[in-house]
Amino acid sequence: MPPVKSSREKILEYLRTELFTRIVESAGYNNTVKTVERGRRNPKNMGEHEFPALFIASTQEKRKNLNQIHFEATLQVVVVGYVMNTKGTVGGDGTGTQLDLDRLIQDVARALETEPLLGGDKKVKWLEVTEVTTDEGDLTPYGWFVMSINVEYAGERTTP
Repeated sequence: MPPVKSSREKILEYLRTELFTRIVESAGYNNTVKTVERGRRNPKNMGEHEFPALFIASTQEKRKNLNQIHFEATLQVVVVGYVMNTKGTVGGDGTGTQLDLDRLIQDVARALETEPLLGGDKKVKWLEVTEVTTDEGDLTPYGWFVMSINVEYAGERTTP
């Protein structure tokens, strides 16, 4: 019998396998995300065909006990996104790493905000983007952002 998945695991897997893989140009997004993984890789070790990339890099969770079996939790999920500048510098022509980052951030936020209950999971109460940080500029062929997302959900312990 396969192991029972926790609400936490279901949330993280939903982000990886369902929500972020929907970011494709044919669905009206700015990008087609090529890589979506848990954990994080160094962009220098990735091929050009793997960009743009999203990594569910880390989490932090705060829980509040409701009784012996049930709890409420806020799961902070940190998503790291990478783009590879293949278009040159900004120079007024609307290309460059920073614009690529802005468009990928827009795509990720749109996907999340379109589905704040993560596919109707009855345990997920709410999702919100709380913070976005980007790199300093077009200094390398790679650009990155870090997005913090809070997911509030109800949990249940396996034993009282």
